[in-house]
Amino acid sequence: MRALVRARRWQAMLESGEVATIRELVKKEGVEKFYLAKLLKRNILAPAIVETILRGDYPDSISLEKLRAGILLDWEEQGRWFGMGK
Repeated sequence: MRALVRARRWQAMLESGEVATIRELVKKEGVEKFYLAKLLKRNILAPAIVETILRGDYPDSISLEKLRAGILLDWEEQGRWFGMGK
């Protein structure tokens, strides 16, 4: 949940102009560029998955390890990957 919230905050900082570039965001947050880029990818999660994570009642199939493995672009495929789809 913390990773998702952090990714949303960083995306908002970029969109609002609080920081102009990824490089500036890396410096401001004191994190590695690779880590920041990987977390920002969490912003392409399907809304239903985000809601489930934020509610805190997600299944064990949604893990940080799976999130680190990569995120599919198709929301239905994401649901199946995380054990929430058909």
